[in-house]
Parts: sequence; C-alpha cells; structure tokens
Amino acid sequence: MVQSVNVDEWRRPRFAWGTCLGAVGTVGAFVVGGVAISRQSKFEKETRRRQDAADHRERLREHRKYAEAVTVWQETIPGTDQRLGGRTSTVANRSVAVVLINNAGMRPIKEVSVVWTCGDGIKLTDALDVVPPVQTIARPRPPIDGDHAGEDPIVSISFRDDNGQLWQVDQSGEIAEF
Repeated sequence: MVQSVNVDEWRRPRFAWGTCLGAVGTVGAFVVGGVAISRQSKFEKETRRRQDAADHRERLREHRKYAEAVTVWQETIPGTDQRLGGRTSTVANRSVAVVLINNAGMRPIKEVSVVWTCGDGIKLTDALDVVPPVQTIARPRPPIDGDHAGEDPIVSISFRDDNGQLWQVDQSGEIAEF
C-alpha cells in the first residue's frame, strides 16, 4: 500500500530559523549601537571637561601674570622723594620709612590695602584707591610705638585687578588669589 503524502506539509517549514536569527541579529545591532553611542557621548563629555579645565587654567595664568606685575617692598627714602606723591616729611632732610608699590602691568590696580604686620600680629593699615599702570607709589609707614618701635614689620598689599579678582602680594613676592 502506498501512502499519500500531503505536499503542503513539505513546503511548510517546521520552525522559522531565518526569522528567529534575523530578530536576534537586529536586537544585537541595537545593543551594540547603543553601547557605541554611550561610549561616544562619554568620550565627548570627557573631552569637553578637559578642554574647559585647560581653558580655566589658561585664564588663571593670564590673571596671575597681571598680579605678578605688582611688587611691594620697604625702604627708607629722603623726605623730598617725588614717589611720595606730594607727601613730604615735616623736615625736608629727614629720611622716611616707606612701602613702595610698583605696578609694572599695563592696567591699574584698584582698592589697594597696605598692611604692615609686626612680630606679635599687630597690624597697621593704609589704603589707596588706585595705583596706575607702570608707576611706583610710596606710602609712609605709620609710626610703630611700644615694643616694636625698632623693628621692620612685614608688609603686604591686597588689591583688585580689572576683572574684580582679589589678590594679595607680600614683600617676599608671594602671591595669593582670593
């Protein structure tokens, strides 16, 4: 006896392997693409962060150059010295202990505060509105009374630059940004 075979059964696949593999491949492509996009985004963020940090360091260097152009020191000068800006001692032949503030920069410094610090922390202060560019200004040191009369105090100045940044410079050349 011969059995008849249904031709339609032979044509119909039992399992759709091609469709299944295609679906798995599509999902895999989406996963790989998502990972690649995520890594690219992280790489771009890190590149931007590094560039911003480098730009910030460069701006700080530029600001610091501005502050480095300012120096301060003490010396004794004749009472008639022109750097006293019209302030002369009561006796023209008398020497005056002064602080000299030199702005070698091309922009003025503003809100200048001069501070003399004695050995035990006693502070004497003076203030100027502005020190013009490329000028040296002398300010007489306030009298020191008592136990510190014979000593030279440490002098420092604080000032604002054109950008509003507050700086401090001392007589040893140390610069601090506030």
